Amino acid sequence: LWTPMLRHIWPKGENLRRVHRDLFLVRDLRNRVAHYEPIFSLKWLRAIEVLKARFDKLAPEKALWFDELVGASIERELWTIRSLLKNPQN
Repeated sequence: LWTPMLRHIWPKGENLRRVHRDLFLVRDLRNRVAHYEPIFSLKWLRAIEVLKARFDKLAPEKALWFDELVGASIERELWTIRSLLKNPQN
């Protein structure tokens, strides 16, 4: 279902293999969150950043609304994750 539809959703020139890879990463992040599994690693930090970037690219006007709604909360969480990764003993 995904593969044939990706080319219709994303802008022309987009690397669909990268989109597919990114969507799997975001799906895996969603599953970890849904199952209350830890997300304190660089991989999951990257997944959150990929999710924001893809949302910005796909629907910039909606991404702006999303940022206003939950952006500060996400930025706070990203800051916490980065801090924990830099100082694991804390």
